[in-house]
Amino acid sequence: HPVFHDGRWQLLQPAPGWDGNESHGHMVASLWQMENDVRVIAANLSDAPAQSHLVLDLPGIANHTWDLQDLLSGQTYRWAGEDLAERGLYVDLPANGYHLFELVRR
Repeated sequence: HPVFHDGRWQLLQPAPGWDGNESHGHMVASLWQMENDVRVIAANLSDAPAQSHLVLDLPGIANHTWDLQDLLSGQTYRWAGEDLAERGLYVDLPANGYHLFELVRR
């Protein structure tokens, strides 16, 4: 997809899912953006579950509702932009789990 070739890439820094939970250290995540086309990839590189919040640096993210469509599983998750701006995207991945999200503004 063109966003992965021509878009802006950003390494995301996973933050703890909650105080005292260090499993976020097993995650890697990236964001690609090209105009209104946004993708987020998150992967758990460990053999145990991991949870994290991912801060998404997207101008105006708080002003919209977002559908996060996982292009690998077919699942869609709806998020309030205010929650994404305030806390970040919460990700809970099983051992060796991953997401490839397309963010669609509603």
